Amino acid sequence: MDSLTASKNYWAKCTGKESRHAAYHLLVQLVMASQQNLEALVEHLVTLHHTLNPDSLKEFQYAPAVDGRGSSGFVGLKNGGATCYMNSVLQHLFLIPGVAEDILAVCSDKENEDSLFYQLQMVFAHLMESQLQYYVPDKFWKCFRMDGQPVNVREQQDAFEFYTRLTEQVDDYLKSQAKEKVFAQRFGGVYSIQRICQDCPHRYEREEPFLALNLTVTKCHDLQDSLDQFVKGELLEGDNAYYCEKCNQKRTALIRTCVKTLPPVLVIQLKRFGYDWEASRALKFDDYFKFPWILDMGNYTADGLAEQEEELSSGCGSRGATPSPDPKDSESSINLSVTATSSTHSPLKARKSGITSGHTPKISARLRHKGAIYELVGVIVHSGQASAGHYYSYIKDRR
Repeated sequence: MDSLTASKNYWAKCTGKESRHAAYHLLVQLVMASQQNLEALVEHLVTLHHTLNPDSLKEFQYAPAVDGRGSSGFVGLKNGGATCYMNSVLQHLFLIPGVAEDILAVCSDKENEDSLFYQLQMVFAHLMESQLQYYVPDKFWKCFRMDGQPVNVREQQDAFEFYTRLTEQVDDYLKSQAKEKVFAQRFGGVYSIQRICQDCPHRYEREEPFLALNLTVTKCHDLQDSLDQFVKGELLEGDNAYYCEKCNQKRTALIRTCVKTLPPVLVIQLKRFGYDWEASRALKFDDYFKFPWILDMGNYTADGLAEQEEELSSGCGSRGATPSPDPKDSESSINLSVTATSSTHSPLKARKSGITSGHTPKISARLRHKGAIYELVGVIVHSGQASAGHYYSYIKDRR
């Protein structure tokens, strides 16, 4: 037992039901086994009951507003009414190894409690260290801005839009403090926007950074089918032909977007929301959509597509099963989705440009070990309709 002197912090030593029972039974065994222990315990209890210092009793009047941290070891976030979109994203970010630690390692202005970065630190600190069942991030709600405007906690917003705004604002703050961008470092990849002339050897490329892949759901059966559509591109010909600056004339050209640089953590948004302009109403696409536990992004990178072109042009393209990747060599992956799904494999479709055949070309071991293999570690799910519903998360614990 601690001394009965006054203290400013009154925390119960045993906050859980099991620990309190264990402490009680320990005291019983101690006093049953020793007369000296019994006398010491009685002396403490007599002092406690007859003390004139009311502050000494506060430690024994500990009654938290909520229950203690659950047996799972995780701390929840209170829903402010319709802030489930925030909670699902924040819990994802917190459980990515190193993110919370890097955020908390930055010295912020504690006097400015209206700072979004400071309040994000408070959220992560409570998720990490709190002994209570959940944390109420009310100050985070107040300081977060969506397009410069405060959010109504009883109005549903899009989880992916929240992810985008939060990561941008936090990284902008870190940049202003001459610190490394935490989210861009983990989620940041680079697109390659290519213009490939068909009637001449000239190619043009423009790079563009991204923090997530945005993939369509409609008319696609699974993630690989959607990725095929993503890199398929568009053939510009006739009146819409591309002007080749090196040839000084219009050429038939393929314009496509693929991935130049893959990030350590790949975020994928499935575009399940749309808008019917004629009916003036929001839409949600509930199409069945599958995605795999292990994803090979090699086919959808600039290097992978170039290797496929080389195989086909040399006549070496051959059908054959691509060896299964070893999850132990995988980079981590997070999938920001609005419906929970699972996995399959689909061949690349034949394309008008002739860049791929009707099968999936084999990707060399060189590409397979350049961080192109991802393991699924989380899904954000939206249940309900476009205008109303609920977000929740499935997250693999890797901390």
